[in-house]
Amino acid sequence: MSASGEGQTFTQLVEPNTLTKDATGMCLRFAQSVFGAPVAHRSATDAANATVFRHYTREMPDVAALVWFDHYGTYQNEFSNWGHVVAWVPGNGFLSSPGTGFGQQWFPSIDAVERTFNAKFRFWSEDINTLRVAEPATPAPVIVPEEEDIMAIYLEAT
Repeated sequence: MSASGEGQTFTQLVEPNTLTKDATGMCLRFAQSVFGAPVAHRSATDAANATVFRHYTREMPDVAALVWFDHYGTYQNEFSNWGHVVAWVPGNGFLSSPGTGFGQQWFPSIDAVERTFNAKFRFWSEDINTLRVAEPATPAPVIVPEEEDIMAIYLEAT
């Protein structure tokens, strides 16, 4: 799959722990655990707003990354946009804290996450709580032979 809708490739800096489990409503803690990120922020919305490396396309990258959603609900007796966050894992799908109970839940698409959590996609990011989990791959440098080398190759070929 291409990334950012531009065919961009990425380098994975932190491998996801796909064995992570947690309780319903604990998506931020779940995502922090998946990537070993420092604990920060009160909600997924606050954590999303603090990200730096964002991509506003639904086309997912070729590496694991965070996917952020708007999600309104009542938690701790407070109605707010608490948000939702899942981990994108290429070849597997979207890994989330469960919709009910304890454990984890895999989703095949952003649409499926949106339906299950009554959420709306915002963006995907390369970072969470100051931890960069992926970055654009640096293209290999183009090596241009010196003029003398080109002449030597030419003479050898003739």
